[in-house]
Amino acid sequence: MGKPAEARDPSEKILLFHLLPIWISDVTLINCSCGAKLISSRKARELAELDPSVTATVLERRASLASVVLPMGGIFVWIFPVGFVWMAGAYYTARKRRGWIKIYTIALLVLSVLTSSVLFFPIRIGASIQRDP
Repeated sequence: MGKPAEARDPSEKILLFHLLPIWISDVTLINCSCGAKLISSRKARELAELDPSVTATVLERRASLASVVLPMGGIFVWIFPVGFVWMAGAYYTARKRRGWIKIYTIALLVLSVLTSSVLFFPIRIGASIQRDP
């Protein structure tokens, strides 16, 4: 049998002006023996006491930096023609995630497709009208 998973309970505080706490992260980080990096909202001691079948339901894969930055940056670029390419990449990185980030990414992808089609469709129609004698 391989080495067991390691769990840590770091507590991180994000302070405004180094004084006011605006967000406190109490996520448990788990390094699985298979090499996966997982997170859980439960503490390490609680996870150790849980049945293995229940433990699998409370663990999630840790989000990569790209799967967070691309959708968040998409709010600034979806309106431009290059926004479609950006949002396609954002959807690709966030496609396996659950919750609001996936819905947000799909909504911005649809908006970028609509924006790109509105910008490029009249140009193509205008070019075909000018060619007719």
